[in-house]
Amino acid sequence: MTVEQRLDQLEKRNKRLTVALTMMAMAAITIQFSACGDDPAGPSTKCDVSDVGALAGRDLSECELKGADLWRADLRNAYLTRANLQGAYLTRAYLVDANLSFANLESANLESANLQGAYLVDANLVGTNLGGANLVGAMLVGANLRGANLKGANLVGAMLDRAILEGVILEGAILEGAIEPPPSRSAPP
Repeated sequence: MTVEQRLDQLEKRNKRLTVALTMMAMAAITIQFSACGDDPAGPSTKCDVSDVGALAGRDLSECELKGADLWRADLRNAYLTRANLQGAYLTRAYLVDANLSFANLESANLESANLQGAYLVDANLVGTNLGGANLVGAMLVGANLRGANLKGANLVGAMLDRAILEGVILEGAILEGAIEPPPSRSAPP
């Protein structure tokens, strides 16, 4: 076999591999989008959050949005149940009456976000930055806020029953009317 023939064989093989890898990448993208379930906008767009102004009322439940840039996103009345928003950038996001129950918001940045009336039942908010956030009337029942920053946050009327507040920064937070978890009891001697 000559060098030219061998090079020709390798070139044909590389073309086949390129086509195969492209097809695999397209299949992986299709699987990622379809894994999120049904959405009126269509199955391939359910978890697409590229237009942050068109997310109000959207069903983004169970979407993989880890590290997503949702700065100033309009997510009012959105369904984000069981969504993975770990490390997401939600600074100044508008999440009024959004459903974030069981969502993973660990280490997310929600500084100055508006979460008034948001439903955060059993949400993971470990290490989340909620500094200056509006949480008026938010449902944080059973939420894990361990190590979260709530400095200057407004929690008037928030429901905090069974919430884990260990290591939470509450400096300057407004807590009037917030229902806090009962004090822990030590075991009898």
